[in-house]
Amino acid sequence: MLIGYIQHVTNDQQSKASSNLYYDATVQISTDEFKVVRVMHQRGEGSKRQLFVDKMHSQQPVKLSNLQSASSGTIFFNKGASIENIPSHKVNFTFSPKQACEVTKIDTLIKYNSGTFNVSGRITWKGPAQHPKEGSTKSVRDAVLTDSTGSLPLSVWENQIDAIQDGQFYNLTQCRLRHYYGKCLSTSKSTTVTEAEVQDVTSRNDNKLVNWVCCPEILNAGANVFLACNTKDCRKKVNNAPGSKVVKCNSCSRSMLVKNCFVDMSVNMEIEKDGKVFSVTAFPKVLTAFLKEDIFQYREDVNSLEMKLLTLENVDFNLNQSGKIVKQLLPHSDSQEHQIDCNNTDATG
Repeated sequence: MLIGYIQHVTNDQQSKASSNLYYDATVQISTDEFKVVRVMHQRGEGSKRQLFVDKMHSQQPVKLSNLQSASSGTIFFNKGASIENIPSHKVNFTFSPKQACEVTKIDTLIKYNSGTFNVSGRITWKGPAQHPKEGSTKSVRDAVLTDSTGSLPLSVWENQIDAIQDGQFYNLTQCRLRHYYGKCLSTSKSTTVTEAEVQDVTSRNDNKLVNWVCCPEILNAGANVFLACNTKDCRKKVNNAPGSKVVKCNSCSRSMLVKNCFVDMSVNMEIEKDGKVFSVTAFPKVLTAFLKEDIFQYREDVNSLEMKLLTLENVDFNLNQSGKIVKQLLPHSDSQEHQIDCNNTDATG
């Protein structure tokens, strides 16, 4: 049982061990002591998250009962647990927000698939701000966040762009981890940007933050055309039964007409360099940029696309940190202009 005040409630995150969702609630149980309670729920179920948020905003003291503790020390709010109001006079301390935010290091962060995190490190711009799509009024600027343990792509949105100077160190709260041609961080509307202490990142070689495979041989290629969820923030692959007019997305649990699904593509390849084989996946944005033609024109003739890829020569592959996703393709001559060290490949097969 815990008695105290709800201080913070995270957004939903997906469990690495299952498809269930969870959020964490920080509970103040004394003047200077805090506990984190993990609330698990299945997709589509009521999560009680709004109830926790309401208790936080109202600074209402609560009692959490029937909690379960794991051997790891994690406290779970599972089925059978309860949250109830208690009178303020039964709590002998006042609501006092936790000042220090817990920062997640990048070498820990890349082990997660999603979630909201506080990070700290040096921010280096990759290019100017731009609009994410034609007609959009929002601005986004791509960067690289580097701390003492690693590096990760970062998208900075709107007014937060002006708060950051290239090459300086910052604390960022409430950044979302997502997949966009590989794992990357993105600021949110709740993100705050403050100056941070300088970290020792001198031992890191910035070229090694990007995984390059120089002029590999493309052993095989398989182009896949598939239906994708039409929900704006989902776009995950959906599987429809033959003859069915309606399909349900297992990721966001929404149903849609098959005719209204997006059509998407991916290309799986095995590439070989110095006896080392990499199994990688390339998506339309990367292939279209390199080939300078819309690869969706090949969705009825994937054999032609596969032949075009198999005959490529002197092309350098830029892979994400896991070494599984192709982030960029460059002709070798252009790669040299970008000072890529092709003798020091930092990708994992």
